[in-house]
Amino acid sequence: MGKVNLLSPTDVTVPAGAFNRRITIQQPVDVSDGQGGSTRTWSTVFSTWAYIEDWKGWERWNAQQVYPNMIVRVLIRYRPSQTVTDSMRMLYNSKVYNIRAAYDKGAARRTIEMLCEALQDTGSIA
Repeated sequence: MGKVNLLSPTDVTVPAGAFNRRITIQQPVDVSDGQGGSTRTWSTVFSTWAYIEDWKGWERWNAQQVYPNMIVRVLIRYRPSQTVTDSMRMLYNSKVYNIRAAYDKGAARRTIEMLCEALQDTGSIA
């Protein structure tokens, strides 16, 4: 029996054991600095179990340094009381991922699929 693709476009039923990674979803909070500007902080919205799969990656060069990018596909249970948007971010294993897209998979109100991008903060000499 081959590997089952949990993130197929047609199947929205996922076995409970597939959700085996603990993630945290955060939203931005802009705090006024009292001088007309603001500082961005992050507030935790919720933590949940997720299924995470590497999707695609690439490298870009800037000033003779390489910056790797990685997109992961993440599946979580549908939460009617909490909306996930592309202005939020995901934390997993102390790594920060920007949420690029989040949608109700198959419009079935069972799972939310997210495409999340991990960016390396600083370049490395290749």
